[in-house]
Amino acid sequence: MEDDTSTTISENLGRRRRKNQYIVSLVVSIISFSQGSFSGWTSPILPLLQSQDTPAGFPPIGDEETSWIGSVSSLSSVFAIPLCSYSIDKLGRKYTGYISAAPVIICWVLTLCADSVYMLYAARFVPFTNIFPSFQICQ
Repeated sequence: MEDDTSTTISENLGRRRRKNQYIVSLVVSIISFSQGSFSGWTSPILPLLQSQDTPAGFPPIGDEETSWIGSVSSLSSVFAIPLCSYSIDKLGRKYTGYISAAPVIICWVLTLCADSVYMLYAARFVPFTNIFPSFQICQ
């Protein structure tokens, strides 16, 4: 009789662990998807921002602004790498992973509410502080 009970308990634990693995896999996939969509966002939107029919609430942008929107994301890595290493050391991987979702949310809010090209610069700068924690957490 005890063998049946212990088998049932271990089967339930196995199902729960698999469920947790599926949830974690889904969350990690969402993080990767959001990073990829934000990285690729510039490809279709920059020509629209340069056109006279721009969907933004500001005048069309020029070539200089376009290049800044495309490259400002690389500048954030200068700040993100040390910040990420420090937060993993002090907070741990789990909490750093929780906190790393905030930059992506901030980025999309800034992008949606942008009323100037400077808000787009800020929106492009912020989320790349999220990429490095997700890479280092998975190591």
